[in-house]
Amino acid sequence: MPATDGLFSVSTAYEATQKKETKVNWYSFLWKSMLHPSVQGIGWKVLRGVMHTDDKLKAGKFILATICCMCKQYEEIQEHILFDCSFAQKHWEYLKQSFYIQGTIHSRNDVLNACKKRIPLTRDISLQQPSRA
Repeated sequence: MPATDGLFSVSTAYEATQKKETKVNWYSFLWKSMLHPSVQGIGWKVLRGVMHTDDKLKAGKFILATICCMCKQYEEIQEHILFDCSFAQKHWEYLKQSFYIQGTIHSRNDVLNACKKRIPLTRDISLQQPSRA
C-alpha cells in the first residue's frame, strides 16, 4: 500500500514493486505434493505456459531458426512439443493405452480432464491463469 503522507519509504517502494497474484487452484496439488522439485518446476512452467521454447525466446528478441528438434517439421512452441509433434503423440498414445484412457489428448485441458476421471486429487484443478491484483 503506498504511503498516504507523500513520504518515500523503502518498505512501500518494495511493496509497490511486488507482483500480486492470486493462488491458482492447482497450487497445492503441485507444490504441496510429494513430487521431486525438478518435476514441480517443470509442472509449473507447463501449467503457466511459460516453457522456454523457441517462440518465447524469439519474443525476447533472440534471433533463431526455430524448428522442433524431434520431428524437424514445425516451429518449436509449447503446444507443439507437448501435444502436436508426432513424437509427443506416440507417447500420449502409449500412456493412453497403459492407463486405459479414452478420448484424445491435444491440450493441457485434455490431460487434466483425463486425470480428473482417474485421480481424485485433480478433480478441483482448472488451468485458469491467475489474475493480477
